[in-house]
Amino acid sequence: MDDVLPLTIYCVAVAQIEKPASELNIMEDYLSIYDRGFEFEKKLLTNFDVSIKYINNEWELEKMP
Repeated sequence: MDDVLPLTIYCVAVAQIEKPASELNIMEDYLSIYDRGFEFEKKLLTNFDVSIKYINNEWELEKMP
């Protein structure tokens, strides 16, 4: 799963999501309510979470036109 992390970081960066942490919380809440073996989805959300944290802490993003 670690091989897709750089791609996930790139996708999150160019997606221009206004509030990615809120989106993550909504998806995590959904999976916690319907806990039926969503292991792959939980791994994807972990990558999404790490991507958000990496972009917020390491990158200096400029506004895209």
